[in-house]
Amino acid sequence: MLSMRPLSLRNGLTLIEVVVALLVCSIGALAALSTQATMIRERGRSRLQRDYVAASSRLLDSLATLSCTQLAGGSRTTSTATYRWSSTSRASSVEVILDVTPTVGSTAPWSVRSVLPCP
Repeated sequence: MLSMRPLSLRNGLTLIEVVVALLVCSIGALAALSTQATMIRERGRSRLQRDYVAASSRLLDSLATLSCTQLAGGSRTTSTATYRWSSTSRASSVEVILDVTPTVGSTAPWSVRSVLPCP
């Protein structure tokens, strides 16, 4: 004989409830993994940008040691980027524009503008 117990006295979970719980947990785990992958990718990208900035700074420092008459356009290529610079003379200084084009990763090209004093 079947007993008709009230729903509130029932023990255990239905198959549908278990499937829904697994689905919710799976979506949460996938979201966490996606966030982790994005963070790893961005950390690598920021490391490359740090290297580009350091190389640009060294290049501008080396250009600053030249006299204003020696400063002209030029380029330098490394294993990670191409650096091109141009200069424009002013009254007592030279404006140098340095264009950085990365060859590694998906970092967009960017420019640095600096004014170097003429001795």
